[in-house]
Amino acid sequence: MEMPPGQPRHIGRVSHIAVYPLKGCARVEVEAATVGPTGLLGDREYMVVRAEPGPDGVHSFLTQRDQRTREEHSPQSLAILALIRPEIRGGDLRLTWRGGDPFSISGQAEPRREIRVVIHQDLVSAVDQGEAVAAWLSEHLGVKVRLVKASGSFHRMARQNYMRSDHQITFQDAYPIHWVMQESVDELSSLAGQDIPWTRFRPNIVGQGGSPQVEHEIHEGRVGEVPFVQPKPCTRCPVTTVDQEAGEKRDNEPLTTLSRYKRWENTKELLFGENILPLKGGPIRVGDEISLVTARDTPLRYGASHVAPRT
Repeated sequence: MEMPPGQPRHIGRVSHIAVYPLKGCARVEVEAATVGPTGLLGDREYMVVRAEPGPDGVHSFLTQRDQRTREEHSPQSLAILALIRPEIRGGDLRLTWRGGDPFSISGQAEPRREIRVVIHQDLVSAVDQGEAVAAWLSEHLGVKVRLVKASGSFHRMARQNYMRSDHQITFQDAYPIHWVMQESVDELSSLAGQDIPWTRFRPNIVGQGGSPQVEHEIHEGRVGEVPFVQPKPCTRCPVTTVDQEAGEKRDNEPLTTLSRYKRWENTKELLFGENILPLKGGPIRVGDEISLVTARDTPLRYGASHVAPRT
């Protein structure tokens, strides 16, 4: 299904832009960002991995859904990653813990060793950022970890199983940019019977001013002057149950409600929000128009209209 030539459909405007310099840690909200070859510049350029490699010599990445082992103080959730706030200042990475104990590392430091790390199904080489920041992170997280950067010989492609592309990514889950409409978040909150903020989904872009789920109608779209195509909706995981301000796991919402009304056809995957493959780079700003250029047949079994809100 396509819109008439030259007639993009307005679906909303950008209300929030968020960059996550360190994967799994706090967001940095900005008024403007630049879309580059791998997504928003500075997004998920760094990642925390376990200090000890596995038998194959590969270091596993850590996320908010991971648990400490019994040997690591206590089996506490690593949702506390959200309490680390990263910023990029003049090319340097600055970290704080609960708003204090600042620590900075230079983005122009001397060459460091590369180590092999695994992120989801991808095995890549990344640049270790040294002993000092490893010690700082390990102390606060209660887990022996190291910090790596997507530089050196690092190379990773966006997922190819739903749409072939030549897009590269850094430490995003699968695609360069992730976004959602505020109205979809509001609808989900109503169905769940509790406030679920957009921050639970850790998107790069939040749109506002349209209808719930309108993001799923887009095949080709545009945000500001940046054209994009959408390969697939986002599959959701237990990270969405983490309060991003407190660094604590709550109940099983929004996954319980999502399981009642929103799935891929013929699978059990839970969906919310969309992935973007940008077709060219450029600036985006809060207030930019979001448009649908060509529509797709929504690949969802979607029954929200049949689910009564909880009381």
